Amino acid sequence: MSKIIHILQTYEDIWKAGLAMIFAVIVLLLLAAILRQIKGLNKSLKSITTNMQAYFDVIMAEEPQTEEVKEGEVQEDNSKKAEALRERDEQEKLFNAVLQEYFS
Repeated sequence: MSKIIHILQTYEDIWKAGLAMIFAVIVLLLLAAILRQIKGLNKSLKSITTNMQAYFDVIMAEEPQTEEVKEGEVQEDNSKKAEALRERDEQEKLFNAVLQEYFS
């Protein structure tokens, strides 16, 4: 036991340096593992971001089309209503003219 204590006291600087190097290697291994996990998460995040961007691109591409279709439908409805009103006015005028000819 005294020999071990004597060796430890004699080579105290070497043991401290060795112990510090072992802790440094452990810390480096832990940092490498964390870095590897971060790279994996970054890769997954890029994939998710790419998929989200593609999804939003599709939504944004469809949205103006639906607005254009809605605007087109509204314009068509308005033009159909205006045309129906014109036809009704013409038919009324024609009917009134026929009635005036018939009863005059």
